Formats: sequence, structure tokens, C-alpha cells
Amino acid sequence: MTRRDMSLAALVAAIWGFNFVVSALILDSIPPFLFTGLRFLLVAIPAVFFIKRPTSGWRAVVGVGIGIGVVQFGLMCWAMHLGISAGLASLLIQLVTIFTVVLAVLVLHESPSRMQVLGVVVGLLGLVVIALGRDASTPFIPILMMVGAALGWASANIIMRKSGETSGLSIAVWSALISPIPMFVASYFVDGPEAIAAALGSINWLTVLEFIYSSTIATLASFAVWMNLMSRYPASTVAPWSLVTPPVGMLSGWLVLDEVPGAFEILGAAVILLGVLFASIGQRRPAGTRQEAPSG
Repeated sequence: MTRRDMSLAALVAAIWGFNFVVSALILDSIPPFLFTGLRFLLVAIPAVFFIKRPTSGWRAVVGVGIGIGVVQFGLMCWAMHLGISAGLASLLIQLVTIFTVVLAVLVLHESPSRMQVLGVVVGLLGLVVIALGRDASTPFIPILMMVGAALGWASANIIMRKSGETSGLSIAVWSALISPIPMFVASYFVDGPEAIAAALGSINWLTVLEFIYSSTIATLASFAVWMNLMSRYPASTVAPWSLVTPPVGMLSGWLVLDEVPGAFEILGAAVILLGVLFASIGQRRPAGTRQEAPSG
């Protein structure tokens, strides 16, 4: 990756880290599935009327839309609604790194360099260090949901890479069309029409600003950049940069939500950044680097 692209990857990961705090604030008044549906509706509309359809076809659009807009964000917001902290959520979602590298080996037959493998291992050790400092009373189900969310994101990474799509903006906008309907239906059956009406009635200007950040900056712009990077570099090269998210998420949670990080969390964040450094300097182009043919 070029220095510019590495800077973009780090910036996107930092934006996602702060978005966990923004999401936690929104979830105080908006049910998780309704929030997810509205978030992606704002990503798709009106942008879909101005952005050309992806060249990779509908198979990639639907796959990415389900992986990110339904599985990742649906489960992640539900887990946060059930009480998992913004900091811990930003930590657990980083399982996407190991899932992406493993799926890249199994599906795309990529061969990460030894330094990349070392970077991932060091980054995951940082996650373990942070996990050791967390409250052991955290319920198991939300943790399991976050694992599922990470797997959904990793699957979308692989679908994007395999599709050969070169426009991250196109896939971000058009795949956002997939999420709203299933999320609104889920909210109707889980929360009920009265809860939905009450949530919509509670929206104020602060909520609107939070939605703008969450949908426009953290989803539309950030995923467009991320998917563009994923289409141009091996998945095992891009994925480790998401490890920047937990330190930012925990710092933001501390400053905004009073989620005070402990010594283990600070140490783990430093180890994670070291892992990102190893993974970034150890990138290696696979033999015969090329784009896969569009799958759709």
C-alpha cells in the first residue's frame, strides 16, 4: 500500500472507532434494527440516484449488503442495545481481521507474508490483553453477536475482493439498499409499532447530527474508501488496519461515555498499533497480481 492509502485506511478505522460512541448515543433512544435500517436508508437515498451501479453485478451488491448492512450492523447494534460497551464492541469487531485473513487463504488463495502473519498475531495478542482487563460480568450473548458481526464483515470483504469491483463508492451506495427492508421488518416484529413510533417521535437535532455522522461519514464515505482499498490490495493487507479501531473506540468511550480504560486496555492498544505496523510494512503482492473477474 502507498503511504496515502495507509493513511486513508488508518483514518477510516479511527472514524469507525468514534462511531461506536455515536451509535451508543443513538441507541439510547432508537431500537437497534430501526437504527440500522434508517442508517443505511440515509446512505442509499438520495445517493443511489446519482451514483452508477457497480460493474460487478447484483450478486456482489447483495452479498456485501447482507454481510455489512444486515449481519454486521444488525448484530452489532443489537449487542450494544443489550448492554455491551462501545469500547468492548470496538474490540470484538476486530475479529474481522483474523476471519478475513483466513477466508482470503481459503477462498482467494492469498498467501500473506510472514510479517503480515506476525502483525495479525501481535494485533490479536493486543486484543487478548485488552480482553483480560474487561469486566468478566459482561453477558455472553452480546459477545457472541459481535463475533457474528465480525464474520459478516469479513465475508463482505472477501465478496468485494473476489468481485473485481473497482468503485468503492458504487458498492457502498448500492449495497445499502439491501439493509433497510429486512431491518425495518425485524424492528416491527421485535420492537412493535408503538416502540417504533415513540422512537421516531424522540428524534431531535442532536439525533439528526448523530445520524449524519453515522450514515454519511462513518458508513457512506468510510466504507467507500475501505471497499476501494479492498478491491486494489490483497484482503490480508487491508484488513489489519481495522485494528486501529479499538484504541480509538476505547478512548472515545472514556472521554464521552465515561468508560474508563484500565492498564490492560492501554497496554493492549499499544500492542495492537505495533501489530498494525508489522502488518503494513510486511505487505506482499501475490504472484501474478490481478483483479478477479466480476462474479455477477
